[in-house]
This record gives sequence, structure tokens and C-alpha cells, in this order.
Amino acid sequence: VPNNVGRGYVLRRILRRGSRYVRKKLGAPIGSFFSSLMPFVETMGDAFPELTKKQGDIKEILDEEEESFSRTLDRGEKLFDQYATRTKDLGVNELNGADVWRLYDTYGFHVDLTRLMAAGNSSHHHLVYRRMQTLACSNRIRAS
Repeated sequence: VPNNVGRGYVLRRILRRGSRYVRKKLGAPIGSFFSSLMPFVETMGDAFPELTKKQGDIKEILDEEEESFSRTLDRGEKLFDQYATRTKDLGVNELNGADVWRLYDTYGFHVDLTRLMAAGNSSHHHLVYRRMQTLACSNRIRAS
């Protein structure tokens, strides 16, 4: 089950990345993430019968997670755009570390998600994330 600790946290990050991809890259509406996983469930159902047996529970969890993250993503993307535009207007080629931290702390935008957002937005792809790399390293050090 996705949560904020250990394996649940890793699962939540994977689900959020997949949900964002289905919505932003494939243009699917909110609520489509589970149906995009059906080929996986069908393929892996024999090896992992709980995927088939608990399909209703899995759908409910994924739908809740997708809906919640979609709201958070929309708000966080607006803030990211403001930060990136301000950074570009100042002629700076990296986001302020405090801005990157705020996206992470307030919206759960991990460093790699912020990097993906910049890479996927042609008007912000020029941003270099040295501070993000520093933040990622410091998080790894604290976690060990």
C-alpha cells in the first residue's frame, strides 16, 4: 500500500510517476491510470494471483492515489512554472535551492520529478539543477 515510509514510499513514487505519465504524455483523463495497467495485471495474474483476486481493492487504491496526486500536481506545476519563469527572467540557469525544496516539502515533488518537469517543458529545459543534485545527495546521506 502506498504511504510515506520505506517500500510504501517507493511504491507511491512509482505510482505518481506512472499517473503523471498517463495523464500528461498520453493525454488520458484522471481515472485512467488503473485501466492502463490492465495488460500488466492480465500478463502477471498467473504468477501473482493476488493481482487478479484483489483487483477491486487495487483499483480503489490507485484511483484514490491518482486523484489526490493530480490535485497536488496541478497546484505544484503552477508553482514550478512561476519559479522557472522567474529564474529565466533573472537570466539564471538553475532553480533556487529554496524553490526546489519548497516543491519537495509542500507538494512532494521529488528532485527527479522536478527535473522531469523541466525536461518536458521546452520553455524551461535550459535550467540546470546543480542545487537539486546537492539536495538529492544530502537526502541520501540523511537516509543512510
